[in-house]
Amino acid sequence: MKTKLVLVSLVMLAALMGIASALDVTFNKVEIDDVELSDTGSNSIRSIDKGETIEVRVVVASQSNETIEDIQVEATLRGDDHDGIISDISRASDLRPGRTDVFNLELRLPIRMDRGEYRLRVRAEDKNGATFQKDYFLAVLEQ
Repeated sequence: MKTKLVLVSLVMLAALMGIASALDVTFNKVEIDDVELSDTGSNSIRSIDKGETIEVRVVVASQSNETIEDIQVEATLRGDDHDGIISDISRASDLRPGRTDVFNLELRLPIRMDRGEYRLRVRAEDKNGATFQKDYFLAVLEQ
């Protein structure tokens, strides 16, 4: 009986270790081309032309009492079926307790994006794999 209990405990511990912990940050602001996005509902943006690059600005605030080491911010646009991955990731930097930092990313878009809704996923991750993530829905309208 003890052997089964230990084995079950080890399996549960291994499963828990595989789950990423939450990073103790928040996004104070996420902008595309100087327009602030809402994380509730859909955000309307203009149609975007072939090969255009949009700027994504993410203001990250630490909620931790300790320095968060080697934090990186990544923005990925989902929902486009034309080309590969639309993504950018920042360089690693340390975020001190109670401080904010600004991460500027660029997303190069494919030929013409179709009218419709897309998901912009913004994620912050530290060197230990702790993450914080939010999704923003973008409605691409006709020009």
